Amino acid sequence: MNVIHLIGNIGRKIELKTVGSTIVGKFSLATSSTYTNKAGEKVTETQWHDIEAWGKTAEVLERFTDKGHKLQVSGELRYDKYTNNAGTEVTRAKVRLTEFTFLQPREGGTSGPTNAEKSQVGKDEDNYDWTQDDALGF
Repeated sequence: MNVIHLIGNIGRKIELKTVGSTIVGKFSLATSSTYTNKAGEKVTETQWHDIEAWGKTAEVLERFTDKGHKLQVSGELRYDKYTNNAGTEVTRAKVRLTEFTFLQPREGGTSGPTNAEKSQVGKDEDNYDWTQDDALGF
């Protein structure tokens, strides 16, 4: 089973692009952990995670979130391999988002989408649930 759960803050506004006829959104999520070092000082470490959302999920996140908003995400850990300009093969981890929870109300006092919008998350215009489809490949 390949499942990852993260709670953190959005690092940059979600960027939407179209792949074929499907929308994909990419953003970063910062998670932090705190520990006490040998000198007794509290140390906070921040890790950055690349997150990828598809279809209506990406559109809802782009509409209702912004940089700094707190979000819980669940998804699959995936790896992209490519060759950079220097000719070196690079591997990057990303989370392909399958579920999320708003942890911070949007400005104006309400949190997240309406019930009608929630019912469409994960479904395309033909009401096909693309969250169950592995055919897209990335």
